[in-house]
Amino acid sequence: MAPTNFSARFRSRLLRAAGLSAIVAPTLLAACADKVTVFGPGEDDDATSTSSGGASGPTSSSSGGDGGHGGSPTTVVTVTNTTGVTTGGGAPPTQVLCWEIDGPCPSLQAAPNALGPCGPDFNYWIDSWIDGPFSGPNGACCYEVEAYAGCGVGRPYLEHDAPVVASLVASPDWPGALGEAPSELSENLRAALAEAWAHDAAHEHASVASFARVALELMALGAPPELIAAAHRAARDEVEHARLCYALASRFRGEAVGPGPLPLGDSVPLTTSLAAMAAATVAEGCIGETLAVAVARAQLEAATDPEVRAALATIVEDESRHAELAWSTVAWAIRTGGDEVRRAVEEAFAHAEHRRLEVVTTAAPALSAYGRLSAEAAEAVQRQTLAEVILPCASSLLREQPRRARIAPAARA
Repeated sequence: MAPTNFSARFRSRLLRAAGLSAIVAPTLLAACADKVTVFGPGEDDDATSTSSGGASGPTSSSSGGDGGHGGSPTTVVTVTNTTGVTTGGGAPPTQVLCWEIDGPCPSLQAAPNALGPCGPDFNYWIDSWIDGPFSGPNGACCYEVEAYAGCGVGRPYLEHDAPVVASLVASPDWPGALGEAPSELSENLRAALAEAWAHDAAHEHASVASFARVALELMALGAPPELIAAAHRAARDEVEHARLCYALASRFRGEAVGPGPLPLGDSVPLTTSLAAMAAATVAEGCIGETLAVAVARAQLEAATDPEVRAALATIVEDESRHAELAWSTVAWAIRTGGDEVRRAVEEAFAHAEHRRLEVVTTAAPALSAYGRLSAEAAEAVQRQTLAEVILPCASSLLREQPRRARIAPAARA
């Protein structure tokens, strides 16, 4: 498959940010694989529902017992990889994950679309669905799955490998003046849009804290001033992204909403190992934020609503600079830390094919005008970005000795 114009331009932009001059064929990371995650339609699809990693909102998870299921596992729910470029890293561990949901448990075939790829509380990227459903604690719906740790939107704020987000509360402070909700949409569709944009808003809001922590870690590791300045600029960008998303959530909800307190606790853990920081930046930035740009651009291309398009246009440009920051940070870390950092970065990229954004998707075609993709479209754009942007850039980064990374002037404070 020939690279798209967007992929080629974005790839060149990231390479320049990392101080690299050319693409190296991604043979270093290429490996054979016969299955990837399913986003395909399930038998319980509802045209008016969204899928965001949990039906009616997951509230608990379990990696313990199987709730007493019996019999042999059913057919593994997987699809054939069609990108032609995948990464190694070995098979993901098998474990049991449980969702507390309203209503009956989705069948094994319907679960990938109904529950999403990110596990309860967005703690895991689910590679394959093996068995279930069966009853878990408090009547939860449990499934045996193959899953990797880590799944999030853009640059999530993580504590103990779990994302931290604020609850949704009534608030006039974030949305500003409410726009008119589109009268042509049913109440159910407006509610689905409100939930989807509130989900995005919570993660954008948490990203403010994530970039604040990035700036502290960069300072603790002796990073150059342009990287620190870009991290602070990114935190300010995320404030605006959160405001835009809360405004859209409020518009579709019909009342002003915003974030409650972010549950940070009494201390903020920092990474002071250069290799660990570089590996985390690969996962959260080079992969997560690069995917976020591609998904937001696909949402923008499909959207027709003026307010949604204006918000997404801002997010696409800002997140592009955030992805540049991630790649330039990793390049600096490799130059500074040498082989130890390079090995950590290579290991982090080895799991790239198994990482996705937790994207709120919809089976209702009408919602594409308001920035919501179908599950199939969200999966396709992420696969394409992995194959055409992330893996080629990763190969070049690991094979070339990067020069001093360049931060675009627009990203300076």
